[in-house]
Amino acid sequence: MAVHRPARIPAARRGGAGGGVEHVDVVVVGGGSAGSVVAGRLVEAGASSVLVLEAGGPVHPWDVEVRMPLGMYRAVGDARYDWKYVGEEEPWLFRRRINHPRGKALGGSSAINGMLYQRGHAADYDGWAAMTGDPSWDYSHLVPYFQRVEAATARSAGPTRGRGGAHVLTQDPAAGPLHEAFFAAARQAGHPVSSDPNEVQDGVGRFEKAQSHGRRTTAADAYLTKHLGGQRSGRGRSPLRVQCHALVTRVVVEGGRAVGVRYRVSDGRSAGPEREVRAGEVVLAAGAFATPQLMLLSGIGPRDELEAAGVEVVHHLPGVGRDLQDHLGAFVQHRSSRPVGANGIKGRPQLLSAAARWLALGSGPGASTHIEAGGFLRTTPDALAPDATVFFSSLVWPVAGMPVVEGHGYQLYAYPGRVTSRGSVTLRSTDPAAAPVIRNNYLSTDSDRQAWVRVLRTVRELLSQPAFEPFDGGEVVPGTHVVTDEEILSFVQRTARTGLHPTSTARMGVDDAAVLDPATLGVHGLPGLRVVDASAIPLMPNGNSYAPVMVLAEKAADLISGAAAPAPVRVPEAARAVPGSLPLLPDGRLADVPADAADGPPGVSGGSLAS
Repeated sequence: MAVHRPARIPAARRGGAGGGVEHVDVVVVGGGSAGSVVAGRLVEAGASSVLVLEAGGPVHPWDVEVRMPLGMYRAVGDARYDWKYVGEEEPWLFRRRINHPRGKALGGSSAINGMLYQRGHAADYDGWAAMTGDPSWDYSHLVPYFQRVEAATARSAGPTRGRGGAHVLTQDPAAGPLHEAFFAAARQAGHPVSSDPNEVQDGVGRFEKAQSHGRRTTAADAYLTKHLGGQRSGRGRSPLRVQCHALVTRVVVEGGRAVGVRYRVSDGRSAGPEREVRAGEVVLAAGAFATPQLMLLSGIGPRDELEAAGVEVVHHLPGVGRDLQDHLGAFVQHRSSRPVGANGIKGRPQLLSAAARWLALGSGPGASTHIEAGGFLRTTPDALAPDATVFFSSLVWPVAGMPVVEGHGYQLYAYPGRVTSRGSVTLRSTDPAAAPVIRNNYLSTDSDRQAWVRVLRTVRELLSQPAFEPFDGGEVVPGTHVVTDEEILSFVQRTARTGLHPTSTARMGVDDAAVLDPATLGVHGLPGLRVVDASAIPLMPNGNSYAPVMVLAEKAADLISGAAAPAPVRVPEAARAVPGSLPLLPDGRLADVPADAADGPPGVSGGSLAS
């Protein structure tokens, strides 16, 4: 593997731990979903030294909240594992502030997410190719990288799926009378039922999870652990080193090139002295919030914003922190007239019993998140591609401000798959430990508001099919009194929450607002620095972001190491993008995204479908 070698530093300028500066081939900032993939693959490509700096701690086999799938509901919101970001007031959500869980552990958000593995529709990636002008980002070219990720264990896995990849994927059983009713109702409503929704993402099916033998497996488990404990270089030591509790404070730029980073290691009580590491390649993989924050702290970003924050401008790049995209999800919940489903496990004795069985056998209610089925729906018969994403569950949790489903029930969590609202990530202060300012501007476009009305009506139509009649005890959330378009939108504005898929805050492209070169994932005009995480995604996929982020990192490892790209794989015609499904302007924006959408409507509290 050929990388730019870090320049040696004169002794008089050395500092940091032990009075010296460490030198490595590659330093990866962030040991999350993307950072784990790129670091592990670069070691396999022959890098002699790779350092991963992770601000969170390690995940141990005994960390039940992380390892037990049902523990996800406790891990999210636990400061040991979650950064617990909080966004600014959202003008179109009645000025609510939205919580944004992000993983604070080795493995990143793969340590606290729902473990759901969704490739995303081919139209998503063909949209990436169209927006960047680079055909190597289309779906056919990315399928080989999906195959490198996937160790799919389901017998029903389709012909383009990977079976020998790095990450074990287990198909959920999605069994029992409520799941049978869900699949039957989908057919009755005119939606296909797929044996492998990752082969053709159109319709519903059983989900695949990043689990093995009833336990969560993180990206770090799949890509890093084997290099830390097993493989050794000829010098008798691993070429990979992971430093946890390491908060990176700055990217070091000299002579117009990124040459390393500075960081502090915490002992749990206070941060230690600042250290410095020099590297031939600096890879930022800290996520869609922390990566742009670090770039801004390092003087890389919009000149006016940096000067206003008191940060010296190192490299003017207007797009850093812009184009934030995320899904916005809401629930439709029904009471069940029969005692079927998973709500019976919510009591404390039942949860303790489930945890005990999982600890002893790795099975039982604790081995599932109980979100086992769902998929991708079309909200109108003439939709060119699926435009709604849904998740079915018989474990029903309360929705703030809404009636509680008593006894047993079932629900669909849903969101529009593609959004046109754009937000931003900016500096709150020059303190690297301070959370950034997050403004999503959810529902700030008429297109998004209209989409939500269609999505909720589509969900209601599915849940009203004859297959659910034996179980339907009535809609509780939002309630049958919510009927008109305005009432539906108001419900969404009052209750919707993040879909947990922030992307695009340092996106690749060739337009003036792009941050990264699509051919290298290198920062425009600043050699030595690349971004390999959800920030780089130009257009948010219609499903969960875990699989797309890992695929981006797989491809990035090839770009960094200089490996030849694999040949594209022909995919089923049904999985292809439909021409015109993603209308794009010449500058790469979606056709219905106004240029000022990221600013939102000042002073507007929402409540109307009109702009």
